[in-house]
This record gives sequence, C-alpha cells and structure tokens, in this order.
Amino acid sequence: MVALAVIAALITYSWVGSYIVSTTGRAGHAIQIQSVDWTKTNPNLTEVTVYIQNVGKGSVTFTDAYVDGDKIKEKGFGTISEGETATVILKCHKAFSNGQKIHIKIVCEIGIFAEGTYLVEDI
Repeated sequence: MVALAVIAALITYSWVGSYIVSTTGRAGHAIQIQSVDWTKTNPNLTEVTVYIQNVGKGSVTFTDAYVDGDKIKEKGFGTISEGETATVILKCHKAFSNGQKIHIKIVCEIGIFAEGTYLVEDI
C-alpha cells in the first residue's frame, strides 16, 4: 500500500514538474495578427497576405498556418525578434469573394498562436 502511494506521488510530481516547465517556457511570448490582405491570382487561387507582429518577449518561430481549418503551405515563415512584424503569404487553392468571412490561425513552435476571423475585401 505504501509502495502504491509512493509511486502515485512520483507520477504526480513528474507531471506537475513537466507542466510547469512547458508553461514557463511560453511565458511572455505572444504574437498578434495586425492585418490581412487578399489577392486573387487566378479563379481558384487566392494569396492571403498576413502581417504578424511579435508583441511578446523574445523571438518566435512560425511553424503552421491555417485558413478555414485547412493547413496552408506558406512563403515567408521564419523567426522574428521581439517587436518585429513579419509578412507571410499563404497560397489558398480556393476562390474567396468580397464579404466572405475567413478564419486564419498562425502557430509558433512553442505552441502560442494568433487567430481571428477576417472579412474578405477588395478582391
């Protein structure tokens, strides 16, 4: 019985310790989508230009982008320093139209992300 209690305590200690390490590694990091532009390059391809600012502490590296839940291959991803703004061009194999609402999510390697729903304009 004592052995089970010791094992349970060790498992709990290990879990809490790893949780604290993983969350403190993200403390102070934050990104924000500043604006979004739309360019229709052909009837079935839209380029979505996303301006993302590092508004937190330290540098961040972008890893993934999603448009309406679809993972998008990007051009312009990388690491940006504190206070910098990055321009990321997402090529979406969809036709968007003016007035349509699109959900965009940008994810960083440490697990932080920025997301929002944006109105397609001037396309």
